[in-house]
Amino acid sequence: MKILVADKISSTGIEFLKQQADCEVVVAWETIADWKASPEQLKQLIGDVEAVAVRSESKITAEII
Repeated sequence: MKILVADKISSTGIEFLKQQADCEVVVAWETIADWKASPEQLKQLIGDVEAVAVRSESKITAEII
């Protein structure tokens, strides 16, 4: 399963996800240098992910999905 971590979460949480069997974790702010969680940036990364971890910064709309 490919998981996009779109909002800042603790490094412990990210490491936990990475340790799960069959999980590939994409950390948005490590992938796009000037990460702002804009709809355009989300569209760049969301294409083939199966799950998105967000808090309150990223807004996942029908357009983005």
